[in-house]
Amino acid sequence: MLKIVVLGGPKTGKTTFARNFIAESDLVLDEDESNGSTRREHFERYAVSENAAVEIWVGPSIYSNAKEDYIRKIREDIKDWHQDHVFFVILSGDDVSATDEFLAKKLTDFWKIFFFVRTHFDTVFQPSREMDAGEQRDESLEYNAQGQVKVGIRESLEKFGIESNGFEVFVINCKKEAEWDFRELKRRLCKEAEVVFLKRKATAYKEQSLKIKGRNVQGAKCLRGEISKGHDVRGEMSKGRNIQGAKCPRGEMS
Repeated sequence: MLKIVVLGGPKTGKTTFARNFIAESDLVLDEDESNGSTRREHFERYAVSENAAVEIWVGPSIYSNAKEDYIRKIREDIKDWHQDHVFFVILSGDDVSATDEFLAKKLTDFWKIFFFVRTHFDTVFQPSREMDAGEQRDESLEYNAQGQVKVGIRESLEKFGIESNGFEVFVINCKKEAEWDFRELKRRLCKEAEVVFLKRKATAYKEQSLKIKGRNVQGAKCLRGEISKGHDVRGEMSKGRNIQGAKCPRGEMS
């Protein structure tokens, strides 16, 4: 089972991301109408209907004045957070913030590879002018801007001492999953689920093989011990027969 743990600050699109990921438009939410964010005190689990090997855990929002409490909630709500089958996704709706840096450093200290996802990119990228009727959208400009955002995020995290091989960067539009990197991110995470499954299957096979080998070795040792013991017994029996045979003739002669 692959666990995807979604982290991030308020209004970064954690719930919308989860809804799109699990392909459930009727995901039950508890929204605060005053600010449009979802109230959540602990990490909540959602099953992915199209992939039984994946489940997604959506956390509460992290705030700068309660960062250590946030880490404590991760440890309490997700008992196996340190295992290889648990992956973390940091959602950020803006440039790399102080809380984003804090989460990235913590995950790096825990030797966890994470995915840094820039959300709401569609609200940031604005064409220089409005398109005329029938004019085709210049996607090259958007992809160039997307690439610049990714480079900026990577450089920011590296400045904080986080090595580039410890994370991957994606840019998504939470409201339109077909745009940007959302589908690639989902494919990448589901691929990790397959890798986790194969690793566990290989580990189980290795453990079973070692158990069988251990039983065979133990059986061979016992068998050798019994044979050796049997040889000793037969030797004593033969010796006894020889002694008895030697006594009888002498008794008869006397």
